[in-house]
Amino acid sequence: MQFLALTEFDHASINPLTDKFWSDFEPLKDKLPLLNSDEKSNYGTLKATLNEYLTWAFALQFFYEHSPDQYPALKNQVFRIMSGRSFTRFEEFMLFYEEYMNNQDKYPILEDYYPTVVKWIGELE
Repeated sequence: MQFLALTEFDHASINPLTDKFWSDFEPLKDKLPLLNSDEKSNYGTLKATLNEYLTWAFALQFFYEHSPDQYPALKNQVFRIMSGRSFTRFEEFMLFYEEYMNNQDKYPILEDYYPTVVKWIGELE
């Protein structure tokens, strides 16, 4: 339950970043079906789907950094949740996002990683 609350608080950090980079993401909106198999859901836009992907990844990062013993089990649980919510590439995204988590010297803040997220989405097939 605490983890779910954390994902809601994280929207306060993630949503403004996605908004800031929206001019880069907006041309990629045709990639939505590759990330979310239920475009009629509450997350039926690329922006909403990205905010969910990034918010859940950002919340997992907290456990990766502060409770590494809990991270693997929690990550698997989140994979099941996200799959059940039609977020079809979250596992793949999380593997990609771990590059950010493991390279804090290269990406001191999440905003520095957003151009890489844009590139990742652009390369999806």
